[in-house]
Amino acid sequence: MAVGLVWTRLGRPLPPLPPTAPGPRWRTLVHTVVDDTATSIGYLAVGAAAGASLSVLVPRTWINALAGLGPLSVLAMACSQLAVAACLRLVSA
Repeated sequence: MAVGLVWTRLGRPLPPLPPTAPGPRWRTLVHTVVDDTATSIGYLAVGAAAGASLSVLVPRTWINALAGLGPLSVLAMACSQLAVAACLRLVSA
């Protein structure tokens, strides 16, 4: 989790290419893929840590009961992701 938080704080995206960058189009594609991957690594690490923490801290019976509720389980998952996103926003701001 610490690595994800450090990356969201210190990781910097690549400088943007001009809209009509000279050179082959594959170079623009590679630049975009590298930039998007570098930006998302911190969020992926923090999300994985949050998921692992929830699976350890929340009793299995609660998780199974929530999983059996169908659409309500999707709403609970969305709420947990909003909470993680809000915490990340506060930490990286």
